[in-house]
Amino acid sequence: MPFDSHKRARFLIDESRIAGIPTDDAAWLRAHLTECPPCTQHEAATTQMLGAMHELTFVAPATRPISIARRGTAWRWPLAAAAVIVLAAVPFYKSARDARQSEADALLLERVEAGISRDVPMAMEPLLNPDRGESQ
Repeated sequence: MPFDSHKRARFLIDESRIAGIPTDDAAWLRAHLTECPPCTQHEAATTQMLGAMHELTFVAPATRPISIARRGTAWRWPLAAAAVIVLAAVPFYKSARDARQSEADALLLERVEAGISRDVPMAMEPLLNPDRGESQ
């Protein structure tokens, strides 16, 4: 599978905002962003989106506004719910991916076996399948 530097940069941009990234990854990302306008644009959009989310104000049932910027705990529940959803979806994604891979492997094996059976001369068939050969 070829290395996709843009995919890695987008991942590191997002990861740096969520959990932080190691210094060597941060250095690689800074170097990549100086050379890649699309990834720089992705970083700017991510920064702008996160800034807008911090500006949101929610109204509590008592009609008292709670600003996420003022209350440090208000963002924890939605974040926890999102994390649970992601963690619950990972096994389903992996099993679907494994099923597709198994199906592709079986199809490839079937095609290979079909190609081999066409390439084997009829005279050699008893050597491949001794049960079907002539009894002496």
